[in-house]
Amino acid sequence: MAAAGDARMSGENLPAMSCASSGNVGITASVPIKVFGDFYHCTEQDIIKAVALSYLVTIYAKCHIGRLSPVCACSIAASLGVAAGCGFLNKLSNQQIGHVISNVIGAIGGTFCDGAKNGCAIKLSTSIGVAIENVFLVENGAYINADEGLVGNSADESLQLLGKIAREGMLQADIKMCEEIIKRNKSRNK
Repeated sequence: MAAAGDARMSGENLPAMSCASSGNVGITASVPIKVFGDFYHCTEQDIIKAVALSYLVTIYAKCHIGRLSPVCACSIAASLGVAAGCGFLNKLSNQQIGHVISNVIGAIGGTFCDGAKNGCAIKLSTSIGVAIENVFLVENGAYINADEGLVGNSADESLQLLGKIAREGMLQADIKMCEEIIKRNKSRNK
């Protein structure tokens, strides 16, 4: 999956199924589900359902954080989709899947988007590792308690808070990050 993201960012002419208007998000929200499902010998029908769930959760998360956001959609939105899809394949209950989603938000919810580049592959890989790890943590009863940081009483409440922080609270951080990147690039090009 990281190699696919790296290939896209390198301009390789390879097909990618997009999700929420992004090829990287599409790759991130689907490939890990297929690998997880194959590894655990899930049926093709269950893998397809899990990918559909992953895409729906990813799109829902993108609706909260915004189309262009200072929060990395590949890392956050797609990893939430993968968390839900892998949780489904691992036979977690809806409540447990909600805990997995909240755990991922609590763990990596503030990951910045600093532009499309080859380094995105590392973010994709890291976020998917966090998502899958939290499927197993929640399965074993380990989840972040409600009202700790960005974690609310439900996955939806956690997403709403993350969205509010991304859309309203991180605007100055986004502006400053862009200014610093532009300033650095101008100084290198002199």
